[in-house]
Amino acid sequence: MHSLINKVSSVITRHKMIDGDEAVLVGVSGGPDSIALLHLLRTLAPGRGWRLGVAHLNHGLRPGAAESDEAFVRREASAMDLPYYTEKADVTAYRKSHGLSVEEAAREVRYRFLGRVATARGYSVIALGHHADDNGELVLMNLLRGSGPLGLTGMPPSRRFEMDDGPKGRIRLIRPLIGIRREDIEEYLDENSIPSVTDKSNTDLRYRRNRIRRELLPLLRRQYNPNVVDTLNRLAAILRSEEEWAESLSTPVFEAAILSETAGRIVLSVPEVRSAHPALQRRIIRQAIRKVKGNLRRISFRHIDAVMVLAGQPASPARLDLPDRIRVEAADNRLMFQKAPRPLRELRTQIHRDKPEYFEYVLPAPGSTSIPELTMEVRAEILPTDMPADFRSTGHRIAFFDMGTVSFPLTIRSIKPGDRFTPLGMAGTQKVKKFFIDHKIPASQRSRCPVLISRGKIVWLMGYRMDDSAKITPTTRKVLRVEFRLA
Repeated sequence: MHSLINKVSSVITRHKMIDGDEAVLVGVSGGPDSIALLHLLRTLAPGRGWRLGVAHLNHGLRPGAAESDEAFVRREASAMDLPYYTEKADVTAYRKSHGLSVEEAAREVRYRFLGRVATARGYSVIALGHHADDNGELVLMNLLRGSGPLGLTGMPPSRRFEMDDGPKGRIRLIRPLIGIRREDIEEYLDENSIPSVTDKSNTDLRYRRNRIRRELLPLLRRQYNPNVVDTLNRLAAILRSEEEWAESLSTPVFEAAILSETAGRIVLSVPEVRSAHPALQRRIIRQAIRKVKGNLRRISFRHIDAVMVLAGQPASPARLDLPDRIRVEAADNRLMFQKAPRPLRELRTQIHRDKPEYFEYVLPAPGSTSIPELTMEVRAEILPTDMPADFRSTGHRIAFFDMGTVSFPLTIRSIKPGDRFTPLGMAGTQKVKKFFIDHKIPASQRSRCPVLISRGKIVWLMGYRMDDSAKITPTTRKVLRVEFRLA
C-alpha cells in the first residue's frame, strides 16, 4: 500500500472524520488535489464500508475549459461506478448581486451546491481536497490581512457543514488531505499514472492567493525557512486548540449577557458586555454574530471592533450593518443582533426617501460603511504625508481633514435639532438649520443630509461645508480623506 494511503487513513482515524458505512460526497474539480482525494477514498472505502458519490460544479468562469473539466470528472466517476452529480452556475452574476470577489463568490456557490446535493441525496459527509500547502497559504494570507487568532487557525480538519440557508449540524465537512503536502500528492498521481486537469486561473497573479503561492512562499522557503509550510500548519494547529479552550471559557459569560433570544435575533446586556475584558468582549460579540448568522464568514476583526465601539456609545440609538444582512443596534443599554429577511440593499427601497428615519453609524477605523437609509457608502482613509493633493478642488462629496483635529471613531448620523458647527471660513458657530436657510437648501434635501462627527463635534455637514476647525493648514502632518458615494 502506498505510504500516502496510510497517511490519509491515519488522518481520517485521528480526527474521526468518517464513521463506518457513512455516505461521503466527494467534491471533485478535476484538479490534482481533488482527483487524488477521490482515488484515495475509493481505495479505502471497500474495507471501511463507506459509500461514495462525486459532485462537480461548473462555475461557468472558463468557457470551453469548464465543460472539458466537467466531462473529465464525469468519466472518472463512471469508471469507478460512482454516483455523479453536476450543476452549472453563473458565478459572475452571483458575485455582482452579492458584492463579492470572484474567489468568494465561487466558494459560496460551490458550497451551496454541495450542501444541496448532500441534503437531497442523503450524504452525511462532504469531503474536500484541501491539503497542508493550502492551509499554510490561508494562514499566511490571513496574517497579511491583519487577522486575529481565529483567522490564523486555518482550515479545520473536520467541522459541521454550515451555510446561511443550508443544512445545520447533520452534515460534516472533512479534509482528509489536510496533513499532506502538495508534493506528496503529485508524486502519488505520477506513480499511479492518474490523470488530472489544470486550472489556468491558478497561475493568474492578479489573485492574491496565487501571488502568495507562487511568489511569497517560495521566497520564504529559499531565504528564511525551508519548512515554512509545516511551520504555518503547526501554528494553525496550536491556535486552533487555544481557540477551542478560550471559547469554552467565554461561553458562560456570553450566556449570562443574553437578555433574549429568538430565531434570527439575539439581545445582549451592554453593561454585562462592557464589564468584560476587551478580549472577552470580542468573543461575546463574535458568538452573538455566529448565533444569528450561522457562521463567521466575511466577519473581520474590524467588524467586531466596530460593534465594540457601538456598544460604548451613549444611550442614543445607533446602528451598524455587517455582511450577509446582519444588523446590530444599540439602545437603552441593549445590543441587538438580527438578520434582515432580505438583503439590506433591497430594504433601502422600503425607506421613505423624502424624510428617512433617524440613523447613526460608527466608523471605528479607516475603511468604509454603508448608510442604507440614504443608499450611501462612506469611505475614510489616511493619506501618506508625501501624497500630493489639491485640497481645494475636492467636489462636494469629498472632504480633507487635519488628522491633528479629528480622530477615530467617526460617527455619521442624521441632523438633530440644535446642531451647530463653524462653516469653513467663518469665526463663530452657526446652527445647521440657519446654514440651510441662508443657502436656500430645500427642506427635502435637508432631511437627507448627514453630518460627520469627531470627538463629539460636527466636522462636516456632508455635501455642503466642513467645519473650519478641521481644515488643512501649513502645519498639517496627516490628512484624513472622507468621501461618500451614492449607490
